[in-house]
Amino acid sequence: MWIVWVRVPSDDRFITHMGLTVEPTATGEQVIRQVAGMWGLDEKGWYRLVRLRPDGSDDISPGQTLLESGVRDGDPLDLLVS
Repeated sequence: MWIVWVRVPSDDRFITHMGLTVEPTATGEQVIRQVAGMWGLDEKGWYRLVRLRPDGSDDISPGQTLLESGVRDGDPLDLLVS
């Protein structure tokens, strides 16, 4: 499964994409930790993983697999940092 991470800065001047290969059996928590490590974020921080959709976004539960959450190959996801 290939997930595309979309980052939009607050001024919306440009969009950058970062890709990450994960298994559909990975849980939301596993993906969050992998992405936090990739970006050099505090692994003990509070984060939310969401799937971006044209009509809004869906939270991905940390305890569910991506497959159980309905994530499909190529779905754009975002990591929200609190």
